[in-house]
Amino acid sequence: MTKEKMSWKEIQEKYPDKWVALTDAEKSGSKIISAVPVKVCDESEMYDAELELKAAGILFTWRRTTELEGANILCELQTND
Repeated sequence: MTKEKMSWKEIQEKYPDKWVALTDAEKSGSKIISAVPVKVCDESEMYDAELELKAAGILFTWRRTTELEGANILCELQTND
């Protein structure tokens, strides 16, 4: 995975139907304008991915690239450890 800043649209197109851990996010309110994706996974991999990122001391925010059916999911998890 590249560690380059991408627009939210580019992230959505490159990683459809996935959860992405983002750093260096540029936001407008709660909307992501651009960010650096540092981890991409599905629901079954999120727990291990989160442990890995926290162990590395990486500050991140989770976002899903597409909405789940019937729900608009926004997950703001950050670590300051």
